[in-house]
Amino acid sequence: PQVPLFQMPEPALRHLRIPAEPNPLDFAGQRGRGLPLRDVQRAQHSTALRQQLAAIEVELSEIQRERVIQNLPNEVDLVLELESAPGFPLSGDQIRALATGNITLLVARPVTDEDGFEITRIALHVPYGSLPDLAEKVRRYGEDTTDQGGSPHSWMANVHRIAIAALEALWTDPETLPLDSAQYWWELWVRREPDVVAAFETLAEQLQIQLKGPPLHLPEHVIYVAKASRAILESSLDLLNTLREVRRARPYNLELSDLSGSEQHEWIAEALERMDFPASDAPRVCVLDSGINRAHPLLSPLLSEEDNHTVFPDGDRSDSWGGSGHGTPMAGVAAYG
Repeated sequence: PQVPLFQMPEPALRHLRIPAEPNPLDFAGQRGRGLPLRDVQRAQHSTALRQQLAAIEVELSEIQRERVIQNLPNEVDLVLELESAPGFPLSGDQIRALATGNITLLVARPVTDEDGFEITRIALHVPYGSLPDLAEKVRRYGEDTTDQGGSPHSWMANVHRIAIAALEALWTDPETLPLDSAQYWWELWVRREPDVVAAFETLAEQLQIQLKGPPLHLPEHVIYVAKASRAILESSLDLLNTLREVRRARPYNLELSDLSGSEQHEWIAEALERMDFPASDAPRVCVLDSGINRAHPLLSPLLSEEDNHTVFPDGDRSDSWGGSGHGTPMAGVAAYG
């Protein structure tokens, strides 16, 4: 159907202007075969997946028994890892379809196996009592038939493995997950829910995990910089259940931002002595923001005065965002990563 035209709202920011009216287009849809599905015997494959879920239930029962012995609540959540078969990845819609009921998607990423085939690796947070929701999806795939004669959730043919996840399932850093017993600094991305954050901080104290500095609060995560061994992180199922992602903490997260202004300038001067700046014909990055304080010693070699502009008639090109600026640090991200 024809999309009705609506009046575009006036932007609240003076430097953003949208003078043109939108052009209506009829939605024609998108047709295509999508990602290939494995040629499997549906009933047998469904049975194999249900056997994997049954094994998880047995493992969960053992975990609950151990928790009762330790005077801990037996109502425990799970993080499950699912993998597609090599060469048969899952699409975004199929990955989102796994999050059913109270089950939520934590991480989904493509990986390549040793033979060069793509695999989709997924981590799901499964609250206590929600495992049957996933089992029902598998059952419907194996037993039910759609009005068109096909299988509900036919993409289940590409799911190869379902198991309780380890730390590796939450690892999203480009570096390889450390295998040794050394202490490392980690970025622990905790789900931003009050009970979850409180549980994480309590567990970190109990496990003697060193937390450094105030955490970073994002809309859906709270990011902690923590020092611990891999074994300590993997030793607590409750701790893993609070996490959404795990990455290596980079040095700038650990030390430089904690220094005084004069100490930071000493490090900046030392860094400038070792930098090779790009040639004048190198590719450029255009930053549309709240101005840039180009007198910053890390930016002045990269941003010439004639390339620093403003849309306002007063000619002030400095960073106008509150007291701390916004365009200046964004220019730093664009320049240095």
